[in-house]
Amino acid sequence: MGSGKRCKGKLSCQAALYPLGEKEYNAVIIQAINALSEVPGLTVEYGPMSTCFTGEEEAVFEGIRVLTRAARKEGAFSLTLTLSNVCGL
Repeated sequence: MGSGKRCKGKLSCQAALYPLGEKEYNAVIIQAINALSEVPGLTVEYGPMSTCFTGEEEAVFEGIRVLTRAARKEGAFSLTLTLSNVCGL
C-alpha cells in the first residue's frame, strides 16, 4: 500500500500553531518555534503558514511536546499536526 519510500525510524511533522485570543500571536509562535529549535536531533524548516521538522521518532515527539508546552504557557491555542514516515523525508 502506498508508493512512498519509507525512512526507517524517521518521521516528519508539519505543525501549525494558532494562539487563540492573543493580540501578539506572532510572538507566541516565534517563542514556540525557538523552543523547537532547541530539541536535539531535529531538522527544522520554517514556513509562512507552518513549520516542518524531521528526525528520529523520539525527537519528533519531543518537538511536539515542546511546542505544546511553549504554547500552553502563553494561553489558549490550537495546534494542527501532520505526521508522516514518507513525506518530507
